[in-house]
Amino acid sequence: MSTPSETGPQAVQEYLRADEPRGWMLLLDPFRRIEGTTALLLGLVVVGATVLLGVEGRIVYNGVADVNICWLPEPAYVMSLMPMMEWLIAVLILGLAGRLFSRSRQRLVDYLGMLAVARLPLVIMGVLSLQPLVGKQLLQIAQWTLQNPQSVNAQPLLQFPGPKWFAAVSIVLAVWNGFLTYYALKEASGMPRWRAILVFLAAAYVASFVGKLAAEALMGVGL
Repeated sequence: MSTPSETGPQAVQEYLRADEPRGWMLLLDPFRRIEGTTALLLGLVVVGATVLLGVEGRIVYNGVADVNICWLPEPAYVMSLMPMMEWLIAVLILGLAGRLFSRSRQRLVDYLGMLAVARLPLVIMGVLSLQPLVGKQLLQIAQWTLQNPQSVNAQPLLQFPGPKWFAAVSIVLAVWNGFLTYYALKEASGMPRWRAILVFLAAAYVASFVGKLAAEALMGVGL
């Protein structure tokens, strides 16, 4: 005969906890433990950090997963609106995809919060792009490239050591952002794994395209 702890609510909770991501998997899928209002509050902190980086650090988020240094005299309101706009575009496109391809019960607050938390790697990328770190060198490379558009000699660029490790770190952060965004869509929509992967790939492409168009419209020129 089973004891109450084996068949009652405690057993259900233990079963659910056993299925939760653990260890390093929490870095890819924290959304079994972070959802609803909690995810939204944490996500607003992340989005707020991107706004601060945009205004104070001249870091431009001109795409749902793009981070660049702004070398144009864009006003502060543009730099603050950009990351918020890109976050909401991701929520709109991926949220619509979730609604279309999943019949599970879904909440807007989950999409808003989880997709905001998924932008954490973009915050780290923005911090690394600040002037005291590699931002100054990246601007110098951009200026040299603009001044020498026909040059095939990349030797002058080798004097900048920072962008070499920055490129490698950026790839890792971009991959991390991709995994977080995928799991945010999967958990918010309730889709099974393989359907979520296919929907994510298609929706992420559309969101990236729409985000670029919106950024160019807001800035008046593409980076």
